Amino acid sequence: MKKKSNSSKKDKPLTIFITGGSSGIGYQAVLNLISLGHNIILPCRNIFRANEVLTKIFNQSPVELSKKGEIYTPIMDLSDLKSIDSLCSELKMRHLKIDVLILNAGLQYTGSKTPRMSNQGIELTFAVNHLSHFYLTQKILPLVDKKNDPKIII
Repeated sequence: MKKKSNSSKKDKPLTIFITGGSSGIGYQAVLNLISLGHNIILPCRNIFRANEVLTKIFNQSPVELSKKGEIYTPIMDLSDLKSIDSLCSELKMRHLKIDVLILNAGLQYTGSKTPRMSNQGIELTFAVNHLSHFYLTQKILPLVDKKNDPKIII
């Protein structure tokens, strides 16, 4: 009988794709996951937000994070299905494999007299919190590394 190796796949850094990681609970999750040595794909709505988040992360604890996981902040507007398509195509071209998909982003517009709409004409809260996450999951599934016990966390 073949002896199992003591090193497990869990000891290797994971590649984690997380939406809504630029603030709140998602941001705290990103800090913790990087500090554990995992690589993060953190899509941001625009380049200004990406730069703001990266600056905040590296100013938070530059010494500890400099020796830990990598972070990649591509541009993706979760309220726009074409933007999701674009990012998924980019990730496929880069041949990235994803071990964990965390769908954390959410928004809520209350008290508005008129509903806000996505580029596809869908009410914005429903588009971002539900439809876009479902669409993103379907588009990104081919990139999920099925050999590494993948997880999708909603």
